Amino acid sequence: MSKLPVQKKILREDIKEAPQWVERLILPINSFFETVYNALTKNITLHENISAQIKELEFNTLSTYNGSVDEWEELKFPKTIKHRANAVLLAQIIDQGPIGENLTSYRPIEFSVYVDWQESNEEIIIGLIYGLEESRSYKVRLIVI
Repeated sequence: MSKLPVQKKILREDIKEAPQWVERLILPINSFFETVYNALTKNITLHENISAQIKELEFNTLSTYNGSVDEWEELKFPKTIKHRANAVLLAQIIDQGPIGENLTSYRPIEFSVYVDWQESNEEIIIGLIYGLEESRSYKVRLIVI
């Protein structure tokens, strides 16, 4: 990417020959320039610049969970982005320990985890999360884009 210009404002002194009404135009132009400049200098955020939804869910796996859809209770939540979902990304998953015993320290997930999902009637439906253990509490953070 090329470097941004050093000058990021239009000053009245720069256009002395312009009519007086140009001052009313300079303010919104400078405001726009400043916003774009700030965004392009490493201040782009997911929430402000990308149509996405971040959703946190807590759930328990069944005592009979074995990684199959037959032993999974669907998770659902309303979709808040205005377009059809293209992906549901797993941002973080935390094993909170056996059901009823919230762990006080972090425990990494030891297996690959995959989220199977679909969109239906403005809802995101998690049909299965692969790679978890049975009878455990989990907290998951998903990004819908």
